[in-house]
Amino acid sequence: MIRFTALALAFVSALGLALVPTASASAADDFAATSSIAEYFEGSTADIYLVNAPADVVSYSWEWRPEGESAWYPVSGFADWIMFPVYAGSGGDYRAAVTDAGGVTSYSAPYTLVVKRLEWSPSPMYLPEG
Repeated sequence: MIRFTALALAFVSALGLALVPTASASAADDFAATSSIAEYFEGSTADIYLVNAPADVVSYSWEWRPEGESAWYPVSGFADWIMFPVYAGSGGDYRAAVTDAGGVTSYSAPYTLVVKRLEWSPSPMYLPEG
């Protein structure tokens, strides 16, 4: 079997064909910002990170928009993840802008941060005696 594999590789290289490993996912299609938690509560800490980022990234920056099709605004972040405290106005979309060695900037698919408030019962709840 090893001898057959060596012969096959020699044949392919003799034809001038390159062996290229197949990727499990296309970075252009799956490059996205994501999080390990679906919903955040006010007062918690959000962590948003990138998946399937291009391999030759030389710089990262992060952007945020409050809703829908509004403009993107820069936010603090310099790596392939960001962490920040969640407050009432933290919701919206977050995306990364990455620049490769050739100076080309690509944007990740955005992650929508859902912020929930902790709700308390308006009246105290008591356990029945007995």
